[in-house]
Amino acid sequence: MLRACLAALRALEGNRKWKTSRVAAGAGGRRQLDGACLYSRLGETRRAVATLREAIAAGVTNYAWMKHDPDFDPIRNDPEFIELMQGH
Repeated sequence: MLRACLAALRALEGNRKWKTSRVAAGAGGRRQLDGACLYSRLGETRRAVATLREAIAAGVTNYAWMKHDPDFDPIRNDPEFIELMQGH
């Protein structure tokens, strides 16, 4: 899991073309979701929320999981995270 997260982080940091390419982004935003989890665990709240927002825009829809995923514990009380989860 850590290897996948580090690979996702490298992809996010090294190549921003994934924003417009579904192929580069991975299946339905999975790469962004992994990056958001990693940023959250690293205490990078702003980056975690921004990357999670991009994952959702790319097609991630499993809000029930995101609401309870322990990877998001560090940002769970952040107003932006709460806003992203509202209504889902």
